[in-house]
Amino acid sequence: MIVSLTVNYVLEIDDRNDFYDEKGRLLESMNEKLSSRYPKEIKLTENVKGKRNNLTFVPLYEGKNCFRCSACGKYLSDLKYVYLGIDYCTEINGKKFCCSCAWEREDELRQEKSS
Repeated sequence: MIVSLTVNYVLEIDDRNDFYDEKGRLLESMNEKLSSRYPKEIKLTENVKGKRNNLTFVPLYEGKNCFRCSACGKYLSDLKYVYLGIDYCTEINGKKFCCSCAWEREDELRQEKSS
């Protein structure tokens, strides 16, 4: 059996120079930290082990390639064909929601629209 395990963090970086160099490349010091914290191989038990398949970092630009959930503030993608590592948004009555908030508020928002 093969399982794909995906873990996603949205990093808040005050100054882009803390992450990228002047040419937009990942800083070597940051690369070392990412490589040490997310090793190429993990071993959870004797029979459960794996190799890192991918380590991706993509800048998020609110209003351009991502949005915030209107209810909880979670970052969401509005791009169907670009993988940003964040959930795709659901739009209801012109508002963008994560799937959890959309599911919780769908009836309420539809009533709001029909009023």
